[in-house]
Amino acid sequence: MKVALLAPVWGLRGGWSRVVEKMTPLIADRVEVTLYLPIDSPRRMGDFNFDVKYILPPISHHPLHPNVIRHTIRFLQDLRKGRYDIIQTYDSWPLSFLGALGNKVLNIPLFVGAHGTAAIKPLFNWKVRQSLIWSYRVAEKILCISSFTKVTLEKLTGLSKFCVLPLDGVDYEFFAKPRDLSRLSAKWKPGRIILTVAKLKERKGIDVSLKAFKYVKEEITDAKYI
Repeated sequence: MKVALLAPVWGLRGGWSRVVEKMTPLIADRVEVTLYLPIDSPRRMGDFNFDVKYILPPISHHPLHPNVIRHTIRFLQDLRKGRYDIIQTYDSWPLSFLGALGNKVLNIPLFVGAHGTAAIKPLFNWKVRQSLIWSYRVAEKILCISSFTKVTLEKLTGLSKFCVLPLDGVDYEFFAKPRDLSRLSAKWKPGRIILTVAKLKERKGIDVSLKAFKYVKEEITDAKYI
């Protein structure tokens, strides 16, 4: 089986690069993979168990920009030559739209990755909303990173082809480093501590945990939320 994987970025710091870096070799262990990236992505050197092609349109450009149209045509031509069995996108907009074009032009089954804000926010942009919904309709399945994403997309699109498939983008080496907590312990001692490493964003669930902490305080009066 041959799979065309479409990714927004690779080789940079951040969750998306880690997802692509971790998941692509695992997929390539099972099937023949070609990783497609935007033309303006940083190049990575090395030996990989999959092919890499930097021919996707620049994601930062407007969909009707001449460069986008030119590189989209080139991408579709390369898909035709590759004779792929499946197109899968790591992210939704605009990769899902490119994948949907490949599906319609070449009749290749499409699977779309949907990851929180990146999959939901474009649905509130009137310029791309209909294109994204069309992409979701064309796809065989939309693979959501969480049940929250799944439920939200079902409500916004009215479709029922979403399923949950979490991808691992955690930087374990960063979080596994030993930390000197003596100053932290001294500052907040005595008491119970709930420690979070996430940013204060709704998509991280912090809005829910802050509300829940109110009830924690009722049971553990000296609890601290850091």
